[in-house]
Amino acid sequence: MSDQPFSEDNEATQMMSAPPPLANTAPPAQAQSPTFAGAGPSGGNSGGASGRAIAALVLAIASFLCCGFFTGIPAIIVGRIEEGAIKRGEAPESGRMLAKVGWILGLISTLLNCLFMAILGIYLLLVGGTIGSGVLDILHQAKQQDTHFAP
Repeated sequence: MSDQPFSEDNEATQMMSAPPPLANTAPPAQAQSPTFAGAGPSGGNSGGASGRAIAALVLAIASFLCCGFFTGIPAIIVGRIEEGAIKRGEAPESGRMLAKVGWILGLISTLLNCLFMAILGIYLLLVGGTIGSGVLDILHQAKQQDTHFAP
């Protein structure tokens, strides 16, 4: 043995002379929380709603504020997927209301945007047709006036 108290030989000797652990001794119990799919990077349930439920609500709110059906349709899809995951027990129950509100608001927003687009399309057909025919009349008159310059 060497004079150094922490040499490799000294550690190996101490490990061999240590008594074996008792067979009936269990490691201390640790409380483990159930894991849910999509519950976050930690993999555990932090007691709140899952990321998908929150995403459904955020997408639905964005569809009302500025993005229309570009985020309304994903809000419907994500909210319905999350509700299914909650029913199967794969996601925390606390996200049920957020997911439901998210997909319902996404549906309402998408329907309102489709209605608005239909009304806008009809308006543009009616007014645009009137404006378009006026422009065509002006172009036709200009062409008739310029016919005497043609070779």
